[in-house]
Parts: sequence; C-alpha cells; structure tokens
Amino acid sequence: MKLDALILAAGAASRFGGCKLLAKWQGKPVMERVLDTASQLPLERLAVVTGAYHQDILNYLGQRNNVDILYCADWQAGMGCSLAYGVSQLPPENAVLVLLGDQPLIDTDDLQQLLTTWKANPHTVTCAAFAGTRGVPAIFPATAKPWLLQLSGDRGAKGLLNGNDVIAVPLPNAAFDVDTRSDLLHVKQG
Repeated sequence: MKLDALILAAGAASRFGGCKLLAKWQGKPVMERVLDTASQLPLERLAVVTGAYHQDILNYLGQRNNVDILYCADWQAGMGCSLAYGVSQLPPENAVLVLLGDQPLIDTDDLQQLLTTWKANPHTVTCAAFAGTRGVPAIFPATAKPWLLQLSGDRGAKGLLNGNDVIAVPLPNAAFDVDTRSDLLHVKQG
C-alpha cells in the first residue's frame, strides 16, 4: 500500500489578490504548514501542482529536494484539470493523498486519522467530513485514478467524494481554507 501526496497549488487566488500560498502565517508561508504536515507521513512521493504562481512557488520550494514541482499548463481551466494533471504524473499503482495548499489548519493528527482509516480499507476512497460536507484531504486508491484522470474544468473530485462507497472521517480543521486576506487575518488571530 504505497501512498503519494499531491498538494494542489495552481489557482490564481483572485479573491486573495496575490499568491496566498506564500503569504505569511505563523512566520512561514501558508503552504509550508501543509508541506510540513504531509511530510510527516510515510510517503513515496510528495508533489505540488503549480499554475498561476508557478515561478514564485518554484523559487520558494526550489531548495527542497523532497518535493516535486509539477507545472500544470492548463491551470486556468480549473481544479479538475490541475488534479487530473497531477495524478497523471504519479505512479498509477500508488494511492494518492490529495491536499490543498491553502488549508493550514490541517495537522498531523488529522492526516494520521485519515491514513489509519484508509489503511483499514485500502480499496475505498477516504475523505474528510466537515461542516456538513465531504472534501479534501482525501485518499484515493489506485483504482480511483482512472476516474480522477477524467476530471476537467472547475469540477474537482466532489462527485466521487459524495458517492456511497466512501469513508468520511470527521476532520473539522478541513473546513477552513484561505480564500481572502480577511481569512488569513482570521486564522492569524484565531
């Protein structure tokens, strides 16, 4: 049961008005928390899908040799395209943990809980449950990759996550992501 991690970091962050992933939170860029948390897991590969701010993220992460940077040329087409592209760059036989680069409250305990649940059910999609919905972080077994590879446009994996054969793990921290500067201010104060 090999596991790769894919951090989605391709969007334009238009509501934020700049590269929110490199905005400072607790003295480090927002995405650094996600990278640090993911790197605590037993992963085969850790990759970041970039797009709008590819060069900025590349400049920041360029010194890290444990992170693969994958540029999605069609990032403007939406999260579905970025996710499909990232999955296409990973070994087909490995499961994949999908994370968002703007969820700094996700911690090691959250990911460990998700991982433990998935290991008990390795052929089933395992995702976060929060605020009355399902979402990422989520672990997709290798058998789900053909479906992920067909994603396009702005539609991410929500359709698959809302299916019946999915295990949802309560992760309240997944409810928060940084979309605006006031979100970042809120998390700094909280």
